Amino acid sequence: MQHLVTHDRDGSTVYERFDDLDAAVAHIERLRNVDGVTDVSLYRLEPVPFEVRPWYRVEIAGSSSQAPTGAPVASAQVVPPPPPPPPSSDLFAPVTDAVEAPPLVSGERAAEPAGAMVPGVDAGAGETPGGGPRRGLFGR
Repeated sequence: MQHLVTHDRDGSTVYERFDDLDAAVAHIERLRNVDGVTDVSLYRLEPVPFEVRPWYRVEIAGSSSQAPTGAPVASAQVVPPPPPPPPSSDLFAPVTDAVEAPPLVSGERAAEPAGAMVPGVDAGAGETPGGGPRRGLFGR
């Protein structure tokens, strides 16, 4: 394992690598005893495992706002929905902007009323709106 010895010389920091701890310690002793250097640091160099993975980026054609190539893209932040509006006194006021449905073209059938398919609402005497027998849960 490699070791790194750092010390100051003439106002700049000097970095020196050594293959084993004994060589680094011998160098530190020489720096202190011979050269008179008092501020020395010793570091153990360990390899750091890492992986290089492909990085994919989606670009929209014709978009003028693009991040520079190679720049990390900030992740999307989740914005909570706005709070519901306060209760209004005209909650049960009549609707004034109702839209009228277009007239039926000949040959079209009108939509079945919403209650015809709701359980518990009588759509006929034992029959479904399509005319077949009414079946319960899973066709029993």
